[in-house]
Amino acid sequence: MQVTFFDNYEEGFLEYLEVHKAQALKDREDYQTLNKKISELKYKYQNVRTFLEEKEPIELRDD
Repeated sequence: MQVTFFDNYEEGFLEYLEVHKAQALKDREDYQTLNKKISELKYKYQNVRTFLEEKEPIELRDD
């Protein structure tokens, strides 16, 4: 059986594609806009962020 490029370098090649795909996504203007909105909401509603990310009980208020 003949050894091909992907037989030897598949893992490195897939990692390279994943890194560049993620960077291309982060460079998109719509992604940056959504990410900014998410950051603002996390800052404004910190107790909700704590609940969602850390699964800790929170006190709900009408802030």
